[in-house]
Amino acid sequence: MTATELIAPTDDSLRLSPLAALLTDWEIEAEAARASYESGTPRGPITNLPHLDRHLGGFLCPGLHVVHGAPGTGKTALALQIAAECGAPALFVSCEMRPLELMRRVTARVTQTYLGRLKTGELPAAVSLDLARQAAASAPRLVLADATHGYAKPERILDAAEGTRGKAPALLIVMDSVHYGLTAARLTPPSTKSSTRGSCSCAPWPTASTAPCSP
Repeated sequence: MTATELIAPTDDSLRLSPLAALLTDWEIEAEAARASYESGTPRGPITNLPHLDRHLGGFLCPGLHVVHGAPGTGKTALALQIAAECGAPALFVSCEMRPLELMRRVTARVTQTYLGRLKTGELPAAVSLDLARQAAASAPRLVLADATHGYAKPERILDAAEGTRGKAPALLIVMDSVHYGLTAARLTPPSTKSSTRGSCSCAPWPTASTAPCSP
């Protein structure tokens, strides 16, 4: 084997690459990065927070990104905002909040309406619905997946992801409150539970993880 040859994996889980074997991929990435920089067009989903996007290299590169922090620090709010404004189709899988509650939060942010007013009934139904329509129009490619009822199998999430992505070149998947999903997985009978390898991440505190996917 020469220094520029890939080492054939013994199974599907591991691929060994001498550094010299990565030079072709490096060149492709460098050319794509330069083209993106010159055109001002992101190469994938973004956070739409300019300072953060610069630190991330201009976009959320394919892989896993974990938003970690103590309860109540705004992880879900941040992840939901990113999903709504990432510039690509986004699948938001929630293991804690129902879709209607998540939509209220999107509506509150988009319309600058206090969240509580969307729940108390103080707004006429027609006014409340108009605010919700504005939120829906602001994020037409955001899809909410309800995993609050039980364990969401990885294959179901992958199917939902493919449907959400359509023919788009990239997709952002957000797994919110994955510690709840892992609890549900442990409570699911082994005969009906599939492997969770690669389907989510977990941290000591409640976690929202974002996983952008591209070809």
